[in-house]
Amino acid sequence: MITLEPTEGPGPRAGLLDTIRARRADIEAYVRRTAPVSRRLSTVSIASSAVVAGLTAGPALGGPTFAERVQQGLSLDASQTVWQVLCLGALVVSMTAAVSAHLEKTSDLKSRVGAAQAAGAMLAGLQARLEYGGLAVEEAAQDYQNILAGVSFVPEGQRDTTSSSGRREFHLAGQLPVVAVAAALLAVTLVGLIRGVAAA
Repeated sequence: MITLEPTEGPGPRAGLLDTIRARRADIEAYVRRTAPVSRRLSTVSIASSAVVAGLTAGPALGGPTFAERVQQGLSLDASQTVWQVLCLGALVVSMTAAVSAHLEKTSDLKSRVGAAQAAGAMLAGLQARLEYGGLAVEEAAQDYQNILAGVSFVPEGQRDTTSSSGRREFHLAGQLPVVAVAAALLAVTLVGLIRGVAAA
């Protein structure tokens, strides 16, 4: 069995290998921080849109009868309360959906995560060729620069700090309760509608 041993030694080769390892660690940290934010933005946007549709479907399709049934089922004083609460909920959740979609579009997180993952894989291949394949240091340095040109948005040396994607995750944490409250409002409305229809 043949065992491959790294060909690196002291000097430029070892220095370039250290640089590649450090940059790979930066990229891996960026992907770990950013990929969940991208997924959550998509989830919030889709869930918000679905909740808005649910909140507006009843009044749009059922009209005054819908409001009266919910009023009876929830023992409210006036059917206007139903309209006002549902419209307010739809407004707030619509704004949440719009903000989430805007953040996802402007930051282009999905494509950036994909580019970072591809760059990380290419750097891993470059590191292996430099260690075991006898690749010339000059050629490896050029390949390294070419790979990094596509991921200039990945910060260097910030593996343990909060980046802009971390700040987005903080803002996103405030959006999730809005969707949850609106979904609960929708559930209460449905319960009221069912009770109102049953009592009619």
